[in-house]
Amino acid sequence: AQPMKPPKGPPYASKNAGLGGQATVDLDVPVTSVFMFLFLLGGIGHMTVLQLNLRRGRKFPMSGAMTGFSLARILACSMRIVWATKPTDVSIAITAQILLNLGDLIGFVVNLNFALRIIRALHPKWGWHRAFKWFYIVIYCLMVATIFILIGFSIDGIYTLDPQKLQNSRDGTLYGLSYFAFTSILSLFLIALALILPRKTEPEQFGRGGIKTKVAIATYGGTLLALGAWFRAGTNYMPPHQLPLTKPVPYLSKACFYVFYFTLEVLVIWGYLLARIDRVFYVPDGSKGPGDYSKSRVAGKDDSHAEDGQVENETEEVKSKGTESQSSPATEVVDLDGKEPKNSSATEVVDSQNPGAKETFVTEVVDSQGPEAKEPSATEVIDPKTTEPQSPPAEKKEETAP
Repeated sequence: AQPMKPPKGPPYASKNAGLGGQATVDLDVPVTSVFMFLFLLGGIGHMTVLQLNLRRGRKFPMSGAMTGFSLARILACSMRIVWATKPTDVSIAITAQILLNLGDLIGFVVNLNFALRIIRALHPKWGWHRAFKWFYIVIYCLMVATIFILIGFSIDGIYTLDPQKLQNSRDGTLYGLSYFAFTSILSLFLIALALILPRKTEPEQFGRGGIKTKVAIATYGGTLLALGAWFRAGTNYMPPHQLPLTKPVPYLSKACFYVFYFTLEVLVIWGYLLARIDRVFYVPDGSKGPGDYSKSRVAGKDDSHAEDGQVENETEEVKSKGTESQSSPATEVVDLDGKEPKNSSATEVVDSQNPGAKETFVTEVVDSQGPEAKEPSATEVIDPKTTEPQSPPAEKKEETAP
């Protein structure tokens, strides 16, 4: 059977080589399937953490965002596998490319949120300032607008052969990838700025771990995602290579594609899961100003340590009960009315401070379901002077009136 010829259009297939090249069944399907499985496990892990926290009354939306990041990458992997089985379908090819370029945005938002919490802990005065809040709002609004610009120019480029429109499509794509690269490194810049600027107050503690731990985790994820975003933007700024390629282009190889796309993202998703970002970056729900992050610590209700605190409280309670029972003074229990107790256990304890006394424990147990008394049980009698066990004194069996 002869291979299917590409449709003449529209839509028209791109004449330029892209990062990773054409997806193939022999290579791309098995490799992409492995990454899709890793993304699936990572998404399940973050969703499990999210649900467990919600059951404890602790909200941490970033776990949900990381779940969405994993799902976006699963969808991108699925479309690449479909493209490998239908290489001449231009619509599937452009859809797979768009999903690849947009999946990292959720990771950028998570890193920006981590940077914001670090800034508010180190510099609460300007971290909680209204102008800084509007700065973040503008960044997010531009991000949404850039998504529509990138999608629009990408679709427009496959429905025209006009050189000017094709150039406009390329310019729109370069703008979108450039802005995403900017947002990927913005969190690192904000964290560095917060560390460099002098502080007037002590850092406000929140979550589990110190500021150094939070900075290390946020820097880890931000660096990996920024590396991938800047590499992809850089390859698009290079002069286009017409298809078919006369010689391989190293930075457009499949190895670079899987390293700077899926490998870095798997490391971020699994790294955040193992680092338990839900505990490290947790802040009380409804925080609105300086001092709110550490309110739970001051009140002794830090949710990130709730489990440990509960175990410690239970342990202390058991210890206090044991100490109280051991240190309680010896007493003598006597029936003041001179009557025999009914349905109860009577214990006679002689003051242990009398050196000549003998400790005798006699327990009388009466069946609660019948009037007949049970045989009393007697323990050994120990002479404090000799510390040797002696025979217990003879006890007369008496019946208790029902």
